Amino acid sequence: MLAGALRKEGFQSKAVHEALDLCLSCKACKTECPVAVDMTAYKSEYLAQRYKHRPHPLHHYIFGFADLLARLGSITPALTNAVLTGRFTSPLIKRIVGVAQERQLPRLAGKSYKKQDWRATKPPTCLAH
Repeated sequence: MLAGALRKEGFQSKAVHEALDLCLSCKACKTECPVAVDMTAYKSEYLAQRYKHRPHPLHHYIFGFADLLARLGSITPALTNAVLTGRFTSPLIKRIVGVAQERQLPRLAGKSYKKQDWRATKPPTCLAH
């Protein structure tokens, strides 16, 4: 693509998308490459151009807004957990989001960390004494 071989397909190239989809954006390639090629930067620019003026796939939004979704789900954690682990709903959610069926979706805590009454909690005992 950088050499101009994919001028017709450009940023919509399926081959480039599949190749860059394997990139974890860890930047190891830049440090290990003798000419310091930064595939993370290429991937970032490629994705920006690919989705310019286009909607992203649904799973991008779900993972991108996972913190907001968790906050909303924590309003009724028991109901949220029932949906996430339900016999019929869990496989459907996994399919929509693109998560392997063998994986378990994370469960929300029954009580918010911020709402915990830490004064009522006994401090851990030291095993060394």
